[in-house]
Amino acid sequence: TRLKTHTWTLLEGEKMKAIEILNRCRAADAEISRIRQRIEQRNSALYRITASPMDANGGSRASGNHDKIGTLEADIDTLQRQMLARKRAKQVEIAAACALLDYLDAASSDVLYRFYVLGETAAAIAAACGYQAGTVRAKKAEALKLLAEMDSAQIDATLPGWYLRGDKDGSNGSNFNSADLPKWQERDAPPV
Repeated sequence: TRLKTHTWTLLEGEKMKAIEILNRCRAADAEISRIRQRIEQRNSALYRITASPMDANGGSRASGNHDKIGTLEADIDTLQRQMLARKRAKQVEIAAACALLDYLDAASSDVLYRFYVLGETAAAIAAACGYQAGTVRAKKAEALKLLAEMDSAQIDATLPGWYLRGDKDGSNGSNFNSADLPKWQERDAPPV
């Protein structure tokens, strides 16, 4: 069985990898923006239907479009729920990414945080940190290699249970429980 999300697929029983969490952080704003655009498109269509001028008999043209109006309103509601769920998932992914980045040295952690969480380019990171762009790319590659070597139990410890159970996009908001959030201070010490 496959668990499908917006940008990746995870086989059931397969363990989450650090790079997947980081990639989800980087993709979150674009996904939220796409959902917002879809809401705006439907709102615009709804406005065009309901604000239509009177027909020749003095009735509104919208009166014959109740099915379209209902469908658009239902779509808008569904999309708003998806956007809220994606925003919630983004918060969890950022918290998990920060916990993973704590295992790295400060410079590598800063580079990955700026790239994956803040969405900055290598050139922008280099300018902000006083590095050459090549140094940023090298630090990023080295840090990703270290994170790839992390034990899956360490990675799973950074994510709440509802997220690991397959609700990656947060579409089933009833699974959210703040008690599921990881206890950062209780996790294992970084590997030596």
